Amino acid sequence: MIASFFYPYGANRNIKIFIGSDDPDTRKEFSELCGQKKVKNFSVNTSAENPASSNTGASNQPLITVGMLERLNGDEKGDAIVSVRGYEPIWTRFTPSYELKDVYFAAGKADISKREARLFDKSRYVFDILGGSEKDEKEKQLDVIEKREEEEAREDQKNVPDFAALDKAWNDKVREVHEKVLKVAQMLAEEDANALMKAKLEEKQAFISMLLEQYTDISTQQKLKSLSHYLDEALASLLELQEKAKK
Repeated sequence: MIASFFYPYGANRNIKIFIGSDDPDTRKEFSELCGQKKVKNFSVNTSAENPASSNTGASNQPLITVGMLERLNGDEKGDAIVSVRGYEPIWTRFTPSYELKDVYFAAGKADISKREARLFDKSRYVFDILGGSEKDEKEKQLDVIEKREEEEAREDQKNVPDFAALDKAWNDKVREVHEKVLKVAQMLAEEDANALMKAKLEEKQAFISMLLEQYTDISTQQKLKSLSHYLDEALASLLELQEKAKK
């Protein structure tokens, strides 16, 4: 059963107070009762042949997890989750009974013959948790939530890469590589030219090394070596763009 306190009369169970439980179903039920929060997810997909792309989504996570409820009042005592029907649950502190001996045992002993009846002074232990009208408190909460969301949006905006600029830089570099390779391929035999054009970017340099052994004229060798050096720099530039897209 859920650890809870109820009003003296009636069975509506309007107030529930969780102070700890070994029952996993009880912890799960209270975790669900406390609600969830939305967490943003961001992922980046990149490859050497295709432009960088990103996906943004969101998922719900418990405000108070089952694990947190399992550890409640472990090392330190006095924590409680209070749920009142019609209101949001709150995480608060309660005073253990053994610290209220002046209320229960005025004489300092548990001897009932020496204990005098005392009226419960509600004003000493009950206070207005809102500190004002319910409407004012809700407006304050909404303002806090709006400010927090605005700050999170600004922070997210700072961290999100400019994918339009990255895509343009990627496409420009790929186009430039294609033109450089095509210019050198025109100096080769048709079969070698087609193989060089179809080879993947990261495989072109290995293929060029093979071509250097076949083409012995100085002009062609110079063009092939120059292309190999250029592809080194081009591949490094594309990898750098990928890393920027992942941040």
